[in-house]
Amino acid sequence: MCGIAGIVGLWNGSSSPQLLEGMRKVLKHRGPDDFGYLLCCNQHATVGRTLELGTSYDLACAHLRLSILDLSPAGWQPMCTQDGRYALLFNGEIYNYLELRKELEAEQIEFHTHSDTEVLLQALVLWGDGAFQKLVGMFALAFVNTVQNTLLLARDFYGIKPLYFSKCGSSLAFASEIKAILTLPGRAWIANPETLFKYLRWGRTSNGRETMVTGIEQLNPGTCMTVHLGNGLITEPRSYWLPQPRLAESIPFEDAVQTTRDLLLDSVRIHLRSDVRIGAALSGGVDSSGIVGMISALQPDVELRTFSFIARGTRFSEERWIDEVTRGRRILSYKICPSLPELQTAVENSLEAQDEPFSSMSVIAQNLVFRKAACEGVKVMLDGQGADEIFGGYDLYRGVRLAQLLRSGDFAGSLRFLSSASEYPDSPPLRLLSWTGEFLLPDKAKVLFRKLSGKGLVPSWMNSFWFNQNGVKICSPRSMRPGMRLQELLHDELFGMMLGDLLRYEDRNSMFYSIESRVPFLNPQITNFISRLPDSYLMSPEGETKNVLRHALKPFVPSSVLERREKFGFEAPQSDWLRALLPDIQETLQEFGWQDLPFLAGGKTVYRALVSHENSLSVMEQTWWRWYNLARWSRRHHVSLC
Repeated sequence: MCGIAGIVGLWNGSSSPQLLEGMRKVLKHRGPDDFGYLLCCNQHATVGRTLELGTSYDLACAHLRLSILDLSPAGWQPMCTQDGRYALLFNGEIYNYLELRKELEAEQIEFHTHSDTEVLLQALVLWGDGAFQKLVGMFALAFVNTVQNTLLLARDFYGIKPLYFSKCGSSLAFASEIKAILTLPGRAWIANPETLFKYLRWGRTSNGRETMVTGIEQLNPGTCMTVHLGNGLITEPRSYWLPQPRLAESIPFEDAVQTTRDLLLDSVRIHLRSDVRIGAALSGGVDSSGIVGMISALQPDVELRTFSFIARGTRFSEERWIDEVTRGRRILSYKICPSLPELQTAVENSLEAQDEPFSSMSVIAQNLVFRKAACEGVKVMLDGQGADEIFGGYDLYRGVRLAQLLRSGDFAGSLRFLSSASEYPDSPPLRLLSWTGEFLLPDKAKVLFRKLSGKGLVPSWMNSFWFNQNGVKICSPRSMRPGMRLQELLHDELFGMMLGDLLRYEDRNSMFYSIESRVPFLNPQITNFISRLPDSYLMSPEGETKNVLRHALKPFVPSSVLERREKFGFEAPQSDWLRALLPDIQETLQEFGWQDLPFLAGGKTVYRALVSHENSLSVMEQTWWRWYNLARWSRRHHVSLC
């Protein structure tokens, strides 16, 4: 796990080494153990720990190392082949590197380290882009081919590891975090209106290639692109992996459960490969409990450290379920329940860690978990991120499933589903029917329905005219088309806004404390198999989500946890926290002149929203937090909001 940054050519007329040094310092938290440089000029590459600041290069790159596998100097990056023709900067882990190494050794390739970096380097040399199809891992990489004088940039299948880039004339800069690119001179950085709308309205910042900053893009998950170092020509990013929802295969449910269990165990097994201490994030939900249970089954003699956020004294507390998971196992359980001073510190740490604004205060709870793990000497953490998007874990998915049953004419099954699914706390009847309508009604009818229910796409405090003027397409952030199947929706969700945001939160929070966070559910082998299953295997006839996963985890998770109906995750007591932070929030928004910003509807409307929020936190708490978060982000990174 590391940080990478690089500049192709001259940036705004400035030599790249001096600018690169500024980028490296901003990313130091991602790789505190070591660093190195890769410099290319006239199809010749050199690596080292020093820079000649007055020299210009075709390509100048920096790598910051967080040592996880092969802690010796042999694992240092950037890494070159023995003949000096190829070089690699790599952020992430290739979990199946031992299996790939055997395959490469069969091709008479010799290895000089025990690292996954060298395996990845040799795989790219031998197989080119085809190497990606063989990988199980998370990665953002820069691969230099001096023979062809090219730079290949690539990002892993799901976008677990970040990779951003920005163009300036014939130059290109790339980095693991946006804040590194923001250090580059010669540009006035302005917020992206499209992403600004999605954040203010829906709380989302993931927007395909676009980011919160105009002129800074991210490489999409499962894609790569080539930069020609001689002339700066950039090829359009291309997909190397994009699974498609398929018609269900005929497979008995029991066989699907067993295959799912085998795939999960194998994924956790290889995710445990590490030369440093490993821990796990445990929320008390099905997914993180499953990860902890499988780790305990695979390594029964190893004491595992788990880290849990506890919202003690609130309805969000999952302490009971956490205790059930850890009871009787070799687990050292750490519980984080912050005081007010600790909360205030965590807010500042989270605002500093996250490259873009974030909508939920659960991000702060997660930050506290990683902070505690770092204090206990843990450098690798496993958790259950991604299971909801692969196996169908959100209440919205009950809506698409009920719509399927109604379209098929199975009215008896629909009534049974509606009756039982409505008993879940997150799917009361009116909400479930509302979600179902999204997958049955045409777009015009949905617009009318939202207006009548008071849930229009543009709230009263937002200036839709300004967004229209700036070319913003005002629409729902989720794909909810009439006629969709559950598997089709899951495909869109897997590469959509929500998972993208969740992975960004996790990457920035973990790397802020120099911790590598691993997500075993996000394994292409698991996705490829689950995408072939019937929708009924994912959503039971009674509306139970993640049906096949719950059955697969029965040997590892207490039945009380598997059968629990409420869903929280690292959910924060947001209303309580907002009350505690209220003075700072009000002061910040007043100093910022929030009510005068052109994308808001005007001072009086904004004031009424603030007043209603003060009297009833549940009405505006998400919106008010987003305003505050956006104001702090804009100031911290010197990004203009309009």
